[in-house]
Amino acid sequence: MSEERSNPLTARLLDEDKANEDKANEDVTEATPVDSLSPPAAIEAMRGEKQPLNWNRDWPFGVVFYIQFITIITVGGIYTDDFIKMAQRGNQPENESNDLNLMIVLLPILTAAGFAMILTQLALVVLTKMGKSFIHCSIWTNAIVSFVVGITALANGVTVLGVLFLFSALMGCCYACAVRNRIPFAAANLSAGVSSIKSNCGITLVSILFGVVLFAWIILWSISLVGVMDMKEVCDENGGGDESDCILQVQNSGWSVLWLLLLFWTQQVFKNVVHTTVAGVVGTWYFDPEGATSCCSSAIFSSLYRSLTYSFGSICFGSLLVAIIQTLDAIVRSLRNERQNGEQNVGAALLLCCLDCLLSLLQGIIEYFNKWAFIYVGVYGYPFLTAGEKVMTLFQERGWTVVINDNLVRNALSLLSLVIALLSGVTSLLVSPNNEPITFVAGFLVGLLLSSTVMSIIDSAVSTIIVCFAEAPAELEQNHSKHSRNMKEAWNKVYDISF
Repeated sequence: MSEERSNPLTARLLDEDKANEDKANEDVTEATPVDSLSPPAAIEAMRGEKQPLNWNRDWPFGVVFYIQFITIITVGGIYTDDFIKMAQRGNQPENESNDLNLMIVLLPILTAAGFAMILTQLALVVLTKMGKSFIHCSIWTNAIVSFVVGITALANGVTVLGVLFLFSALMGCCYACAVRNRIPFAAANLSAGVSSIKSNCGITLVSILFGVVLFAWIILWSISLVGVMDMKEVCDENGGGDESDCILQVQNSGWSVLWLLLLFWTQQVFKNVVHTTVAGVVGTWYFDPEGATSCCSSAIFSSLYRSLTYSFGSICFGSLLVAIIQTLDAIVRSLRNERQNGEQNVGAALLLCCLDCLLSLLQGIIEYFNKWAFIYVGVYGYPFLTAGEKVMTLFQERGWTVVINDNLVRNALSLLSLVIALLSGVTSLLVSPNNEPITFVAGFLVGLLLSSTVMSIIDSAVSTIIVCFAEAPAELEQNHSKHSRNMKEAWNKVYDISF
């Protein structure tokens, strides 16, 4: 029992239940069944405090980001005409079959997109009703796939690869057995996260809109990069006009590093703005559900407004850290590719390999840290560094509970996205007039993009739920008693404690 009490969240839940029992014993002389797990109002929830709305939250990073964002758009617009002329140079004239070919390509893609949206809506029902079974399935799928690949590799004589995959399958089985008692809590957490998104489904449109804007910006970024690098196509006049005699010349290659940093920074900011907005919406659903109970609820607009104004500097700050690591990693990988294509230096190759691994590891750690930090930014409005301190406290008190729960949910969502993408690809192939394999690839990518958008929102919601539940379980009982009961009962099963 002392081991279970050592976990702060378990101890708090036990204290809440003990207080409930003492109160019940004062009111009645005979034992009564515990129908409610709601904690007494006297027990104060240990959670963060809502910060006042002000602009003093890492605002210089937000200002710099807006400047570079507008600069890229302006420069891209200036060089658009030159870019179009260069792209059209040497192209063959259009023929009459272009319109027909366009329809042949668009029909499977549009069909795949519509089918993916239908499957995504069905997936929300599956995650709500059968979350526990699907998490079980996702865990064992990894082990089974590794086992099949390992056996196939051994059968084809690839011994080393086969042994590695069989070892991976063994580790997958051990992991599945080790975390099986934690699956009910992850499933209950997942159900609550899906419910919060279904109550505010308009947040999905926000994510799609940001994706469209980012895509348009990347096009202008590409055009601006060609312009500032003074990239030109130079052809040999004595080569007879053959395209193989033309090469691209770059006059100002140094701009590529800065432009690459701006690209990574913008991608991270867009992703984290959506993540922070979802956290704010789910936080409102958790603590004040009256403002977050419709498709286009006020919680969506207010959370998006805070993410783009008061908290925008904090989002840009955390995103810049990841962007810097990504840029350094891209430079190291470029140097590795140059080494592989040129002279081999064992010492230099080993150093670059170690740097690549180190930077990739560091990037993963910072991205995972940011994921939780931006939840505190979205829910409470903390500056980035203060939110980071809250994250450290969270992991010190909750430890592996948060990590394992997050891993179980992400595995299930990733598997579901893959299934939707495969089915979308098959649908695209079936409606294609010529049954060309490229239509499967296009349908697969469209299905993966749409399903991943929704699943990433659910992942953000689930992470926000566990943070709020770890800090303030009483509010969940008060506002969403069904989810509270499911999560508390599931938590009891982890530590074999009954309320």
